[in-house]
Amino acid sequence: MAKRKTNKKAKSYTLAGFWKNINSIAPKCLNVADFDEKDSLSELTRIVEEVNMSPIPRSIGNLFVGPYLEEDKFSVNFSLPETLQAVEVNKPVSYISYDVEERPRRESTISINSLALFNYVESFKNIPERVDEDLSTAAFREKRQAAFMKEIAKLPDPYFVYLAVLQELAYCNDVVSVEDREGNFHESDASFYLSLLWAFKEFEVFYLRAQNRSLRADYGIIWHEGEWVQDSKRSRGYV
Repeated sequence: MAKRKTNKKAKSYTLAGFWKNINSIAPKCLNVADFDEKDSLSELTRIVEEVNMSPIPRSIGNLFVGPYLEEDKFSVNFSLPETLQAVEVNKPVSYISYDVEERPRRESTISINSLALFNYVESFKNIPERVDEDLSTAAFREKRQAAFMKEIAKLPDPYFVYLAVLQELAYCNDVVSVEDREGNFHESDASFYLSLLWAFKEFEVFYLRAQNRSLRADYGIIWHEGEWVQDSKRSRGYV
C-alpha cells in the first residue's frame, strides 16, 4: 500500500528547515498586491519564534560573532521586520552595542531580520546581465561587485545567514578601511564589495576547518583578490 503524502510544515530548528520556511512565506509577505498580511505575519512570527528557541542563534554567536567582538556579553536573535512593505525591508543584520548601567561593561545584540535576509539572498540571484563598455573607475567597481555576487550566488541559501552576519561585523569593525600605496588607511567607497569579500574569506576559513574541504572547489567559485593586511583584530584589504 502506497504511503500517503502529507504537506507538513518544516520545523525551523535547523538552518535548512528555517530557510525552507522562509522561502515559502517571504514571497507572500513581499507581494503587497496579493497577500493576507495578518496570516503571513502570523506564520513569519511562528518561524522566527521556532528558530530563536533552537540552538541556531547560540551556534552563530559562538562560531561567527564571538571571535570578532570585544564586548563582555553579546546575544544573537532572529527578528521580525517592522513593516511588510518590501521597499523598507533591506538590511538583513543589525548590530546594536550599548552600555550596561549596573556594571561598567559593554553588551551587544546581533539581530537577523528574517524577511530582509530573504531579500538579501535574492539580490545575489537577480544580478542583471549587462554589456557596458564604460571603462571608468566607478563602472569597473560596479562590474567587479556584480561579478563577485554572481559567484557567491552559487552557495546554498542557508550559508547566506553566516555571510550576512560576517558582513555586518565587517562594517562595525571597520574592515572596509583600505590601505593605499603609501601605506595610509582610509575609508573605501567600495564598502559593500570589500565587506562581502572579507565575509566570504572568513567563512571560507571556517568551512575548511569544519568540513576539511575547499569551499571554492565544492561549489565551483572562481574569484581572486589581493591578500588582507592584519591590523590588530581588524582585517584590512587592498583594492
